[in-house]
This record gives sequence, structure tokens and C-alpha cells, in this order.
Amino acid sequence: GTSHELAADYTWEASSVIPVVLNSSSLTVSSTGATASGSTLTITKAGTYSLSGSLTDGQVIVNTEDQETVRLILNNVDIRCSNSAPVYIKKANKVVGVLADNSTNKITDGTTYTYDVVADEEPNAAIFSKSSLSFYGNGKLTVSSNFNDGISTKDGLIIKSGTISVTAADDGIRGKNYLIIRDGNITVNSKGDGLSSDN
Repeated sequence: GTSHELAADYTWEASSVIPVVLNSSSLTVSSTGATASGSTLTITKAGTYSLSGSLTDGQVIVNTEDQETVRLILNNVDIRCSNSAPVYIKKANKVVGVLADNSTNKITDGTTYTYDVVADEEPNAAIFSKSSLSFYGNGKLTVSSNFNDGISTKDGLIIKSGTISVTAADDGIRGKNYLIIRDGNITVNSKGDGLSSDN
């Protein structure tokens, strides 16, 4: 947790950005760090990935052993998943969600989930992370969770900036170990807690 937030998290070389295009039911990526299978994108290496387009029923999964940061630049994405978390950070040291300037991003789940880890009932949020997660940028993020929580981490969650709106069937925004909000414009409409941290 000590290195959760570093200045370097929020800067990167434009030339290093890996574009990923979501095409409703399929996706294209030209990088060895990520694989596309049908409408599921699995990121297996650290790096800066720029996502654009829409998935009508798909998933973005981060599952890497790398200790370096994974950046997900959300650049006008609309990701929907009917039976699990549209964004599922299964394993990573640290993930930074970047809301691209002037972008509007939508993450929407369904009313029932097929759990990846049944014993832990995980994932259980529209944006679900088992590692520390940060959000940053001047864009907009709208999370609509019809199943349970909106944004939830099993570690810490930092919101540095951004316009984030969450509608959730249960809790809106959860950071298990801690929840830090530095700045931004945050709206939560939830049936459970708006903002919560349980450790």
C-alpha cells in the first residue's frame, strides 16, 4: 500500500500506449501483452492500454504477475457484461484507470453474476479489483451496477480526479483497506452505502 500512489502513475510516454478497439461483440488488439477471445480482453502484461469503442456483452480482465503498473485509458468506452464484472482486475500489483480528456465512459452489468471465484462470491461489482486501484483524468465515468456494488476493491482505492457517477444495487464505491478521494466530481445513487471502506 505504501507505493499505491506515485507521481509516475499519472504520466506515461504517448508512444508506449497500446490501442485496443472494442467492436460490439469482438475486439482487436495488436500487442503481446493482451489477448482477445471473442468479446473478452485479457491483459497479461503491465503497460498502458487505451480502450475505445463498445462491447455489448463482454469483459476486460487484468491478470498479470508483473509488478509494474497497468494503466487502462478509458477513451469513450461503453462496456456491458450480462453475467459478470465488465471490468475485472483479477491480479495485478497496481492498476490506474485514466479517464481520457473529454471522454464519456459507461460500464454496465446485469442483474445476476456467474462467479469466477465461487467461494468468495467474486467478482461482485461492475468494476471489481483484487488489487489497489486509482482513477485519474478529466473525463467522465458512469457505472451502472444492477447486481451489487458499483466500484469495489479488495485493497485500496484512490480517486485523484474525474467525473464519476455510480448507480448501484448495493454499495456505490468501496475501497476495502482504504478509500481516498483527492479531487473530482462524484455522484453516487446506491441502495447500500454510498462510499465505504471496511478495514
